[in-house]
Amino acid sequence: MPMNRNPRGQDPRFSKDSQDPPQHSPWSDDAGGEECEELPIDSSRSAFQRWLRKNPNAVQLMLAGGLSLAVIVLVIGWRVGWFHRSSPSPAPVAQSPTPKTPAVPSSSASKPAAATSPSSSASKAAVSTSSATNPAVSASPTLVQQPPAGLSDDLSKWTPADFVRARRENDSKLLQAVVVLGTRSRGDPSVVATLADLLKPPVPASATDASRESPPSSPIDPARLSEAVLTALGENGTDSACALLRQTLSSPDDSTVETVLKALAAHPNEKTEAVLLEAVLAPDALRPADRSGNWPAKQLRARAFELLKPTVSNAARLRLAETLAERLAWVPAGDPVRDFLLLPDPLNCAAQVVIYEKAGAIREVKAKLEQQLTDLSAAALADRLGVGDASQHESGAQAAFKPAALAELLWSGPLLARIESQLGESRSFEKQPSLVTLAATVPRDSTRAMLLRLLRKNWSDGPKTLDALGLFDRVVADPALVVLLKMGPRKDRRGGNSNARGRQPSPARQSTAASARSARQAQAEQDWWDASAKLVSAWRRRLAETASAQVKAAVESGRIPVAAKPDPLPDFVLGDNARVTAVYDFHWPPPDLKGSEKAAADDLLDVHYLRIEEVNKPKKAIAFYGRQAQARTNDARTMDRATWLDGQRTDAKANRRRSIDVFVTKSDTGGEALKDEKEKETETDLLIEVLTIEIKDPIARD
Repeated sequence: MPMNRNPRGQDPRFSKDSQDPPQHSPWSDDAGGEECEELPIDSSRSAFQRWLRKNPNAVQLMLAGGLSLAVIVLVIGWRVGWFHRSSPSPAPVAQSPTPKTPAVPSSSASKPAAATSPSSSASKAAVSTSSATNPAVSASPTLVQQPPAGLSDDLSKWTPADFVRARRENDSKLLQAVVVLGTRSRGDPSVVATLADLLKPPVPASATDASRESPPSSPIDPARLSEAVLTALGENGTDSACALLRQTLSSPDDSTVETVLKALAAHPNEKTEAVLLEAVLAPDALRPADRSGNWPAKQLRARAFELLKPTVSNAARLRLAETLAERLAWVPAGDPVRDFLLLPDPLNCAAQVVIYEKAGAIREVKAKLEQQLTDLSAAALADRLGVGDASQHESGAQAAFKPAALAELLWSGPLLARIESQLGESRSFEKQPSLVTLAATVPRDSTRAMLLRLLRKNWSDGPKTLDALGLFDRVVADPALVVLLKMGPRKDRRGGNSNARGRQPSPARQSTAASARSARQAQAEQDWWDASAKLVSAWRRRLAETASAQVKAAVESGRIPVAAKPDPLPDFVLGDNARVTAVYDFHWPPPDLKGSEKAAADDLLDVHYLRIEEVNKPKKAIAFYGRQAQARTNDARTMDRATWLDGQRTDAKANRRRSIDVFVTKSDTGGEALKDEKEKETETDLLIEVLTIEIKDPIARD
């Protein structure tokens, strides 16, 4: 039976419309004659192949599109660095798969552009996908850089470039970094340039920097940065730092000027103090009137001095004093510099000496300085003698200005010459009592001679003016004053001793005026007696307290309190059963001085105090010690509940004069005075105190 064929002449087995199941091929590979399954034929592939044969231009277009796509991918990969060994390989670019080319009817073969459209779209999609995956693809290879690393958290390792960058980026760590820089760079001038740059206006960021750096969220406050930099400059304290701070004082900004002054005051040294001192002495040079703004020179001076006062050095005080002394007559009371330098402060001593020397003509200033210099001189003398009154003059400031330095300043040089010159020119110490009091605290032979001359010239005026200033009890004056007072005419108001033993004219022969002068002289002699008694009593008390303190200290330390001496006082003999219980000895100049110090210390002063206990009849003891003191027993007086023997000796050969005072009391009554003659004849326990003061005879020098 013949095979039926479809109209197109195809085999009915391959027809899609055929309903018959596929037949087995008669050419079986199986030798056994078994039927083999016949593979189906892909009709679509056959159609595509027939289409390719019919459209040869389409094949060429597809090959050209694929080649173009490959070239584009290679160029992009080269530009983004896919093929560089030094850089890590970027993530592969996601590429769109080549789309299947749909069947094109034969009528489209005359339009090749339509065939290239899928390839062009694919290349654009590939580039777009690559750019989204790796942003570096779209950048030029010469501008591609890694983002800059953050600034180090270790602020001590920051370089000048780090500060510049932190300023440009407004890094929050900048303020603390400036503080660290100031702390670790004290005395190092190399960091001043970096700090100076931070005071300048910031440089605007370039376009390149702006592309790499994100804008700050909270910019640094310029005022806070300026304050931190100025404080760091003050802490640096070098010449260049202080020069920059000095220059900044001309700033029109109020807060900047205040910050500079505080920075200078907070870190005191010789250089920062010099800038503050210039602001006090020459404020017009720093802030001229034409650009003083809200800080005129007067206000700058006041504020600078207010900050300078707590730490002002002695050298600065001297410079202030020298300037003030030259214009003191025009400086009103209430001026801060004037009031400060006239304060009773040991640290002001050198400055006050300068003012006293150069501006002593102003009476109120002169009197005030004489009183204050008297206190300082008395403190230095108490320290040298080691008496208890030294503690009354101590202060925190004096710890920085030792009494030895005060003594050197007050008892020599121009001040001593001026004191002695004024003593010689003075006609009455009642008009210059503070000068006499100051001179009485100076333990110099030349000053003693000048003082004795003035006392003799004005003896009839009496001591009341000097007594009112505390010269005979409160002030630690030169012990030699006891000797000087005993050299003048004195008379106990109850009668008795008087150094003026000349024959007195009969009152009937005296005129009224002469009688008045005589009465005034008699009153003055009694007043001088009382003054000398008060002065001797004050020294007895001081030395007794000092000797007792020495005994107490010796007992507490385990040492023998007092060793009895065979001759504790030169030319003074003790009783047979006398027992020394306390001793005070002072000799100037000390024997351990050598060289120039020994040659300069030619002002003699010997002070001795003895406390003695012995069993004796009071009358006998008074007579015995009265002979030692060269004091007449008839002149014995009661003072401070003790029998007082007042005497003195003169050694013309040795050119020396000695004051001797003996006090006798009954020890079993706690220092009660002897009441009657019967009691004086009864043997009892006696307490005897001896005070001697020896100096070179001032008459020989006068």
